[in-house]
Amino acid sequence: MKRMRDHLSPELFDPWEHLGPKRRRLLEIGWAGVFRESLLEHLPIHELADGFCDDRGHPSKDLSVALGALILQQLHDLTDQQTTEAVALNMAWHYALDIRHEPDAYLCERTLRNDRNRILESRLDEVLPARLDGPVNREGRSGHEPAAVGFDDGPVRDPRAHTVVCEACPDRDRCPTAAIGRSSSRYQYTHERVQHRARRLHDASDEFRDRDRWRADVEATTSRFKHQMGMARLRIRGMKKVTFTARLRALGLNIHRVAAWKRTLATTETVEANPVPALHP
Repeated sequence: MKRMRDHLSPELFDPWEHLGPKRRRLLEIGWAGVFRESLLEHLPIHELADGFCDDRGHPSKDLSVALGALILQQLHDLTDQQTTEAVALNMAWHYALDIRHEPDAYLCERTLRNDRNRILESRLDEVLPARLDGPVNREGRSGHEPAAVGFDDGPVRDPRAHTVVCEACPDRDRCPTAAIGRSSSRYQYTHERVQHRARRLHDASDEFRDRDRWRADVEATTSRFKHQMGMARLRIRGMKKVTFTARLRALGLNIHRVAAWKRTLATTETVEANPVPALHP
């Protein structure tokens, strides 16, 4: 029998009041706060609930907790055993999943495996990132698309002159490009060097730097996805399971980035609210 709790209606007494303002602030600006505020209400639990009856069988775990635990498992790269321990004992997980009742704080490994198989069978993993990526990016996206950086392969102006013009030039004896009678360095206007000079000027321009920083962001994201999110050391096999893991870990990487953005804003607001007093001699 399916069970879905209401996570939108607040309770009469705040269940997290015992944490105090400092620990509560750490949860709000971290990944737990991002998940609770931006993702928890958007979880596709109704699609997952199609596999349960309305009035028969043992009551299931809260589907928001079960589905959220699978996402947080990939966020932290945990095994099933470590995930069940985190759901039961980790306060940050309780805050992120909004666990208010004692029965919801326990998940067995079999429940995780069954819910994961239901998601794979219903192909819910294909729509899960699209459903959840929007709410996360509304927190931290700047509104741009990854820019494709390229170079102009068109003709480059070559400042070399014709031989007849050079021989008739009255300043030929002191020409900085002439090789005859010179012991110091000289300028050589070859076509290749002109191309290199044009490329260096283009690389130093503000337009290129503005476009190149988006390319650097894409490369950094790919590197973090591979190493920080553990995609280079997967413990699973099979195309469906690997695809499921990759999609949820990409979502987890977005959660980490938005949490970092929120921590930066919180630090900036703290510095502006408490400026360092000037030292007087």
